[in-house]
Amino acid sequence: MADRTVVITGAASGIGAATTARLAGAGWRVIGVDKDELDIVADLGTPEGRRRAVEESAARCDGTLAGIVTCAGQAGMPGRAGSTLSAVNYFGTVEVLEGLRPLLAPGGAAVAISSNSTTVQPAIPSDLVDACLEHDEELSARLADADGPLAAYPATKLAVAHWVRREATGPKWAGAGLRLNAVAPGMIDTPMVAEIRADPEAGPLAGNSRRRVAWPL
Repeated sequence: MADRTVVITGAASGIGAATTARLAGAGWRVIGVDKDELDIVADLGTPEGRRRAVEESAARCDGTLAGIVTCAGQAGMPGRAGSTLSAVNYFGTVEVLEGLRPLLAPGGAAVAISSNSTTVQPAIPSDLVDACLEHDEELSARLADADGPLAAYPATKLAVAHWVRREATGPKWAGAGLRLNAVAPGMIDTPMVAEIRADPEAGPLAGNSRRRVAWPL
């Protein structure tokens, strides 16, 4: 069943859980990765957790995948370290994609989750985006902490989008017959968004988005 096997990170809730349910319902075998539960427990905010996610996914899929969906991410909540966002949102995404790419069968596909905050939020710190794209995790962490979580969130998601654009047409992806793309959701009615809306500082900022999409999970 390897030709119908997909790895989904952040599969325990929100977009990851909805994607898991949709694919499983269509007959796909889903290997779910999350920091607290599911098939593989791994904290993608750490190098060790990323390695565990890749190694255990490889063992569970018998060395071949049809797809990868990287939904794991952290919201830009007041009081949350910006470095947590750079670690999970960017490095947790990119290193899992790079680690699992060799397992994709010809014609396989990977989808990374970016965010429409990358197009609507002003003053995104470009130095943080650049540090992520240079794969300097230590510098990215320092800059993200200095910028704060509200600025680090769109910066890390923009870095994901730029990384996908840079890599997708290269020899490791399109050149090898593999598809790589990013999607940029808006405000989706998920537990992450509920956490933001409940926060007295972040909630009013999110309140400007009045059209919402309700996911079934």
